[in-house]
Amino acid sequence: NRVLVMLSRRFDSRWWHQNHIIITDMEQTRKFLQGTHPFEQIRHPMPHQDMMGEMLAIKHLAVTRSDTHTRGWSKLCLHGHGLHELRSYLDYDGPLEGFDRRYRWSDEIRDDIPHTRAFFDDFRPFEHLRRIRLQWLEPGGYLEPHRDTDHGTDRRVTINIAVNNPPGCEMRFGDTVVPFQAGTMFMIDSTQEHSVHNDSDQARAHLIVDGR
Repeated sequence: NRVLVMLSRRFDSRWWHQNHIIITDMEQTRKFLQGTHPFEQIRHPMPHQDMMGEMLAIKHLAVTRSDTHTRGWSKLCLHGHGLHELRSYLDYDGPLEGFDRRYRWSDEIRDDIPHTRAFFDDFRPFEHLRRIRLQWLEPGGYLEPHRDTDHGTDRRVTINIAVNNPPGCEMRFGDTVVPFQAGTMFMIDSTQEHSVHNDSDQARAHLIVDGR
């Protein structure tokens, strides 16, 4: 019976793709946490052009952030506790019970991003998906060198997905540039010092994914 089940699944490409990729993404995330390198690429297909169209359609909802360390930075929360609930995901931690009910697609935009939601149905780098933030960096914008250590310095992983990445946009760890291109994604240890600059004439759109 097991052989028959496996043979039937062999010809179900959707079953194989989903199960194989999910396991691979989660295993890669766990291994990255055990290392020391500040970033590592995840290779997974994504419809970045379709997703970019969706991001542009909801861009006007993003909340702008500018201070002495940043310029031209804005963001919104596609999946989490609410569209403009943008604090560290650790600020929202709680009992695992009810986890999936507390982290959900934001009601205001869920119907506007079908390609993005379908992508995350397939791409699962974490067992439990928390926040997915859309972050825009305008031309001439920057985020100065810093570490994300509001909740301690222990190594942790976020997934940074380039919906686009115009030439002239760079994320750096020291002198090392993360080789983003449109449609690529990297695991990032944001507790290590990093910076971002947009020296292009286009807005940069990336998705930042937190999970457990």
